[in-house]
Amino acid sequence: MMEMPAGFGIHTKSVYETIELGEKIGTAVVPGTIIALTGDLGSGKTAFARGLARGMGVPETCPVTSPSYTLVNQYDGALMTLYHIDLYRLSCPEDTVDIGMEEILSMDQVAAIEWADRFSVKPWDEDIEIAFEITGENSRRIMLRPYTERGYALLNRIGMEKE
Repeated sequence: MMEMPAGFGIHTKSVYETIELGEKIGTAVVPGTIIALTGDLGSGKTAFARGLARGMGVPETCPVTSPSYTLVNQYDGALMTLYHIDLYRLSCPEDTVDIGMEEILSMDQVAAIEWADRFSVKPWDEDIEIAFEITGENSRRIMLRPYTERGYALLNRIGMEKE
């Protein structure tokens, strides 16, 4: 069994705090960052992605919405593009080919993948996993687990403390 990397955790008390966390991370991402977003429906994945986009310089006038039906949303930020990907409706890892995921991940931009834990075999290696857990009507426990040097460096840039 593979050992889980040490996690960094925080608690948010509102959707606004979840968006703020995404924004903070968005200001610190670098080209090529792959972020795996996991958690139940309504746990804050899309709210986080909205903040991520804002932190990357996507204008407020551009609505950041769930890619549940489109599967991939593209948002052009100030310096990089954010690809917001949703795997919920895919039935197997091979379906990621149909949505162009391999090409997206090779473009040295930023990818946020909702439902990244959908398949036991993943055709990508995330830099960081951000897991959302509902702890109350508006509160969330959010665990950030870096898997690569890029993931650890990202958390270091935003000053995350070990839980």
